[in-house]
Amino acid sequence: MGIWNAVERWLFAENSTYYERARPLYRHLHWPADTVSVPHISGPRVRKDLMEAMDPVEDFEFAEYCVGLSTIGLVGDAAKESAAAYCMAALDQVMEANAAPVRFVNYQLCPLTNETEIAEVERAAKGEDQFGPAHYHIAQAITHFSQTPTPAYEDCIKQSISAVESVLRIATGEETAKMASLLNSFEKTYGEMHPSLRVAIDKLYGYASDEEGVRHGATKASTVGEPEARCMLVTCSALTNYLIQKSRTIRVHEG
Repeated sequence: MGIWNAVERWLFAENSTYYERARPLYRHLHWPADTVSVPHISGPRVRKDLMEAMDPVEDFEFAEYCVGLSTIGLVGDAAKESAAAYCMAALDQVMEANAAPVRFVNYQLCPLTNETEIAEVERAAKGEDQFGPAHYHIAQAITHFSQTPTPAYEDCIKQSISAVESVLRIATGEETAKMASLLNSFEKTYGEMHPSLRVAIDKLYGYASDEEGVRHGATKASTVGEPEARCMLVTCSALTNYLIQKSRTIRVHEG
């Protein structure tokens, strides 16, 4: 009901874009799109299905889908991003008020609730600069971590550590070097890191390489679960942001 109350006001507003929103919504609900009715008829029908037929996972999927619907009919990226942000903020308030263990991260409901963690992961997932491939890896990690009904934790870890590796490869221009060599080259170009931090990055890479079924084919059952995936997603996001910032800071100083 909280989700419904957050989206009903604009989702079924009687304006020129109503049918543009309603038809994809009906398709999402697996209803025939040619049966879309006027707002005051469609609204109660959708609410009835939302309240009576959907399970919790489908409720969350409905909330995610509504974020996309909120941008229909708007012109320009800025307007669309603003509408999506407003919708996600309203739905996040519902999640928090009802103690739901998810919040919006990069336009997806993700099982993260700590604001600092969310901010770090979102920052690592966004960007269209030369580090775009690293941002994409984090975005993929979020998708795997949020996947319903069964999260892909091994894939989340693989994509998370791949983001760190991607930053190092892009920053150094070395496409085939091993992690130890990448770290050496990065420090030569952008300045030394604390030895413990450098070792931590190398060890995280080693963990992802050694753990069954993460970076290599599994020969036995994996022990990876939600705690490990969460740890790697948040930590690798922070490391991705750190390495990108460090490389840019040095370049600015050199300029």
